[in-house]
Amino acid sequence: MTQDTIERRLAQLEAKLDRLLAATGDKPAGPNMSLAEAAAYLGYSTHHLRRLAVEKRMIPCRQVGKGGKLSFRKADLDAFGRQDAVRPVRRGRKRLPAKIPIL
Repeated sequence: MTQDTIERRLAQLEAKLDRLLAATGDKPAGPNMSLAEAAAYLGYSTHHLRRLAVEKRMIPCRQVGKGGKLSFRKADLDAFGRQDAVRPVRRGRKRLPAKIPIL
């Protein structure tokens, strides 16, 4: 493929993506995101993301307005995503099966 073909195809794909986003009403992730937008961006449920941000304080966020709605910065979510990708999974200790009393 030549450079012109690649650039033309890229422009077509970007135009198609814009049309699809406009048709579904979705908007691309901006610098500040709501809880639902941030959860979709990271691939977590809203409940899990709220727990990570508020209870465990693993993701920086701000509470906005009287209702205390959460707002997340895209840069913080990207940093958490990179950190989460390399963090080893901590597994619990191996447990032996429960002993069943012999009658």
